[in-house]
Amino acid sequence: MTELTFSKLIDWALARRKSLLALAFGGFIAGIAALSFFPEKYEASFIVKVPVINSVDKENQILPKAIQFVPDPVELKKLFLRPEAFSSQTLKACGFGDSNTDRKELVKSVVSEVTEYGSAALVVVRMSGKDRVSSCANALMSSATLFLDQEKNLKVDFLKQFNSNQPWLVNQNARIAYGLRISDKPVSPNAIKLVLGIALGIFLLGLWIFVSWTQVLRVLGAKNHS
Repeated sequence: MTELTFSKLIDWALARRKSLLALAFGGFIAGIAALSFFPEKYEASFIVKVPVINSVDKENQILPKAIQFVPDPVELKKLFLRPEAFSSQTLKACGFGDSNTDRKELVKSVVSEVTEYGSAALVVVRMSGKDRVSSCANALMSSATLFLDQEKNLKVDFLKQFNSNQPWLVNQNARIAYGLRISDKPVSPNAIKLVLGIALGIFLLGLWIFVSWTQVLRVLGAKNHS
């Protein structure tokens, strides 16, 4: 059995350097061409503080010196995971039509996470076009505050049944804690990583096919001489 050494690998590569260079160049060109299938995406984000009201005891009586966040910021995250929750105005602002497919695409473009020790929600939007992502984020900002205030008001109206003779001490609407921030440059794709990754993948695949085909020809040649 022939021993495989580093020097033999170098000799093998040098003997086929033109084919290997052509394979590497082809992979690089394919990687550049693939960039056209991955549109540049910009990112916009904002943080919205959820409404604040008085806490209540087990009998739903107001506790004047205690507060609670209503609704929980996670409810906003759930809202943005529902394709049917977006209004036609929001869909239009985000560059989508009013179809199930477009609604699902918008869901994929929006991420909401609880932040600020559970008192706020971070909303991040990613999509192609700087103006488009700005328009969409502004529409989502309005949707977020409207939803949070409506949920808070429903809670307050419910609790007023048990506190009809007491003033509601704390009743604060949702507010934008950190205004809209938009990336100056595209956040994806990473052109260098994408091109190099595709080029390397094509090169390794081509190398494997080349070596395998060489082995097949060698076996067939050995059979013909036997």
